[in-house]
Amino acid sequence: MDSTNKQGQRFLHALFRPTDVTLFRFIETWSEDGKKRSRAVRHATAYGTLDQIDAGFWSRTGQLAEAERANQFFGVCPRFGDAGYYDLAWQVRMVRVLWSDLAAR
Repeated sequence: MDSTNKQGQRFLHALFRPTDVTLFRFIETWSEDGKKRSRAVRHATAYGTLDQIDAGFWSRTGQLAEAERANQFFGVCPRFGDAGYYDLAWQVRMVRVLWSDLAAR
């Protein structure tokens, strides 16, 4: 396992239990006519547990992000749900990490 894989694994394991369902999403962002724009790469949205991430995960997701010109995001709250649908507010039942985006004015 290369250092990128090790760092990614160590980071996610600090936030999640191995059996937590985690959201991985790819979003392209750009500015157009002075406005911020974005596009979710819906076909690449994935959900999985940390114990399902194999040695090639970071390489594959990096290649996908590069091909789609997208940034990689993960949901900071574990999901609960069935049949692969984890994007509804009620499916977040636990907050292990608090975060904030700050913008300078």
